[in-house]
Amino acid sequence: ELVAYRAAGGSVTSHLELFFSIAGPQPILGVTGTKGKSTTASLLHHLLQDAGIEAVLAGNIGAPPLQSLPADGTDRRQWVVECSSYQLAELHSSPRIAVLLGVVPEHLGVHDPSLAYAHHPDFASYVAAKETITRYQGPDDILVFNADNEVAAQIAARSRARRFPVSQRDKTDCGAYMDNGHLLYANQGVVEEIADVASIPLLGAFNQINVLAAVTAARLAGASGAVMRRSIASFRGLPHRLEFAGEVAGVSFYDDSISTVPDATIRALEALGERVSTVILGGHDRGADFSALARTLMQRHLRHLLLFSPSGPRLWRAVEQQCGAAEACPEPHFVADMQTAVDLAMRHARPGEICLLSPASASYGTFKNFEQRGRAFREAIARAAASAQMAPASQPQTPREENASTRLPGR
Repeated sequence: ELVAYRAAGGSVTSHLELFFSIAGPQPILGVTGTKGKSTTASLLHHLLQDAGIEAVLAGNIGAPPLQSLPADGTDRRQWVVECSSYQLAELHSSPRIAVLLGVVPEHLGVHDPSLAYAHHPDFASYVAAKETITRYQGPDDILVFNADNEVAAQIAARSRARRFPVSQRDKTDCGAYMDNGHLLYANQGVVEEIADVASIPLLGAFNQINVLAAVTAARLAGASGAVMRRSIASFRGLPHRLEFAGEVAGVSFYDDSISTVPDATIRALEALGERVSTVILGGHDRGADFSALARTLMQRHLRHLLLFSPSGPRLWRAVEQQCGAAEACPEPHFVADMQTAVDLAMRHARPGEICLLSPASASYGTFKNFEQRGRAFREAIARAAASAQMAPASQPQTPREENASTRLPGR
């Protein structure tokens, strides 16, 4: 109907397009990327608020922006707007400060006709949607981008905006980077230290890019380095993002339900280290390439894989292809519900080990979304704890600080 309506000369708009038309790009700090955009937007909002800059978190996270915008557009607040690829796809505006994180394949191909709305036809279309974050920027606007990601760097090279790269690998004269365990911000030859890596409360080296991007955007929006040092340490991560979910009989459970692509699961495994023995994988099959993930799973000598259909069997076949004669494959367990997965983890994992929910697949079919999947994981852990008749205790700060007691956050 929409295609025919457009063909007949009709105009189709969106919530975000209307918001930009009323507010204008000046007060908007837009954030996009395949993974990390919610964490980055939330941290950016936190940094601005702590710096005394009134800001609203909206868009793909938080409230719909039109809900809080005065009808006449007179508003002195800054707007941190998380933008999904779908929100950006038909937008004809870009924010004053754009943040572009890494871009890797996701939401691609239509494998279930009922889910056609949830996919881009190919990676080129997905990248084009993401590029809208900077496509309409001018030379007075700002683009903060992940210079370590090839696609983001290519998009930045086409941008007309002032470019501020962020990197974990390379120094920059204009942006932010990591150097010998320190987070540094540079602008016009002036370099200032913002934080120590050790003070960043988010697990995983991959989160450093999110912090670098948020710090750079906040600094350019007027936040001081001194304030940000305190703000970074006080920030807490979002639910279902490499989050400690409980400990039962010495087995620690981590909820990384947000990881819907193989690259995110690889990074989660790297973040938690050698204690991971069991991983819950699989879900809606978007046709992702599981070969790199399969190699990582073998390299980490995992003992058990708990696999949801329909992508689980295909993922297992990728693992089998990596099994050499001298290497033992992890044991596969094909599951249909989260309680079975957690119960199997309890049966096979040893005290001191970690069971990680990091599916590398979307949640559709078995679950409505990644949040529901994460909640089901936690509920299954709670039932396992009740069965084990263990008393809950406090949440650890890092995986290394846990002990063998039973812990369920918030219980």
